[in-house]
Amino acid sequence: GEAWSAITAQAQDSHNAVYDLPIETIKDVPDYTWIKQVTVKLPEELKGSGDVSVSISLRGVASNSALINIQ
Repeated sequence: GEAWSAITAQAQDSHNAVYDLPIETIKDVPDYTWIKQVTVKLPEELKGSGDVSVSISLRGVASNSALINIQ
């Protein structure tokens, strides 16, 4: 029931630069309606960055970070 504006996403690269990630969609995960899938768009600046930490926030409260590798 939250507006998309209450949800934000950020990425942090190995040089500690922080990038705001635009949210493209938020939807239910099939058969797990209590879980939401959040799809974000990665900026071109992250291309080839290697390990990047990504987190989602709801009204300023951040999730755990997930480490992804961007080649």
